[in-house]
Amino acid sequence: MYDIRRQHPDDLDEIVRITSNAFPTRRELTPEGIEREKRRLAQLMEDDPEVECYGLYEDDVLIALARYYRFRTNLFGRVVETAGIGSLAVDLLHKKKQSAFKLMRHFESWAKENELPLGMLLPFRPDFYKRLGYGFGSKFHEYRIAPENIPIYKTEMHLQLIKPSEIEWIAEYHKKKTEQTHGLNHKLKRELRVLQEDREARYVASFDEDENMEGYLRFRFQKPQEAGCFSQHLIADEWFVDSPKVLRKLLEFIRRQSDQVELVIFHTSLDDFHLLFDNPLDTSGECIPHGNVKTNTQYTGIMYKVFSFEQSFRQFEYRRYGEEHLAIAFEVLDEQEEDVLESFTVGFQGAKGMLAAQTPDVHVRLKGSDFSSLFMGSVRFHSLVDFGLAQIDDPGYIQSIDRLFYLAQRPQCNSDF
Repeated sequence: MYDIRRQHPDDLDEIVRITSNAFPTRRELTPEGIEREKRRLAQLMEDDPEVECYGLYEDDVLIALARYYRFRTNLFGRVVETAGIGSLAVDLLHKKKQSAFKLMRHFESWAKENELPLGMLLPFRPDFYKRLGYGFGSKFHEYRIAPENIPIYKTEMHLQLIKPSEIEWIAEYHKKKTEQTHGLNHKLKRELRVLQEDREARYVASFDEDENMEGYLRFRFQKPQEAGCFSQHLIADEWFVDSPKVLRKLLEFIRRQSDQVELVIFHTSLDDFHLLFDNPLDTSGECIPHGNVKTNTQYTGIMYKVFSFEQSFRQFEYRRYGEEHLAIAFEVLDEQEEDVLESFTVGFQGAKGMLAAQTPDVHVRLKGSDFSSLFMGSVRFHSLVDFGLAQIDDPGYIQSIDRLFYLAQRPQCNSDF
C-alpha cells in the first residue's frame, strides 16, 4: 500500500540515506558531511515556508521523496506565484515501481490545490519529464574564452568586491532585476543561505555616482585538471546589469585577471552572447564540416508545464501578444498523441488573447509539452510546424501565429533547486 505524506525532521535519517545514494557525487558522505546535511534539511523544514518536503511510503517504508517549491516568478512582466519540484530521489532498492511518476502526479495536484498555474523543474531525465507534459525552456550555453579575447574597456571603473556578509545587496539587486526579466525567480531563502556560506563564490559590483548598484557579476576560480600549480580558470556564472556600459565594465574586470587566469568560462542563457567577442571560438579548436569552428557547448535548462492550457489564457490575461487579429482553435494532445487533453478557441485582437466561442480562422494541434514551450516563449511556432510537432490546417497562418507568441526575451532562470 502506497501513500504520500509531508516529511518532518524525524524523517531525516531516511531522507539523507536516500538522497546520498541518489546523488552520490553531490553529497559529502563522511559522518561530518551527513550531519551537516541533516542540520541543513532540518532548517529547511522548520523555517522555510517556500519549501515543502514529501515522501512516498510503501507499507510505511520511505521509498522516494521530493521537495516542492513556491516560487515568485516574473511571467510576461508580472511577478506571480509558481511551483517547482526538485531533489526527486528513489531508494536504490525500490526502483521501477513508478515512484517518481507517483510523486510527480502528487506535486501537480499540490500545485493546482494551491492555485499555482505553472510548474518548473531541472531535468536529469528530459525524456521522463517530456512524457509527463513538461516542455523545454531556454538552453544554457558554456563559452570558454581566452581573456585576451574579451573586449577592452578603457573608461574609469567604479567596482567593488562584495563580502559574504553583504550578500543582501546582491539579493536586493537581483530582486529588482526579477521585476524586469521574464522567467526569473526571486531567490529563495535557502538560496540566500547557500550564497552566504559559499566561500568559493566571489561578487564584483558596479556602482553609479550616487553609490547605487547598477550591476554585478558572480565568479569563482577553478583549477583545471592536469595543469601546472599556477594555472587556473575563472568561471562567471551569473550577472545582471542596468546597461551595456556596466556589462563592459564587468568584462574588463575579468579581462584584467589574465595574469593569473588562462581561460574564462561563461555560463549564460543569452542566445547572442557570442556577438560580444571579435573571436568567440572555444579554445578546443574543434570543428565540423565544412570549416565551422566550435564556439560553445549547450545544455538543457528549466522545463515548464502549464497545468491548464485553456485556463492559462485567463490566469495570464495580462500577457501581451503580437498585433494579429484572428481566432485559433487549439487541440492539445497527450504526449502519445492519442487523446485530446483540452480543446478550446482563443480570439486574438489588440495584443490580447481571450477565450472565445467564435468560429475559428484556423485549427492547430500540438502536444501539451510543446504548448507549454510555445506559451512560455521558449520556441517559435514556425519551428514546431517545421519539425512536425504542430499541425495546422491552413499554412497561410503560420507566420501570424508565430508573431502572436513571439517574445523578444526568452525565459531566463538561474534558480538552483
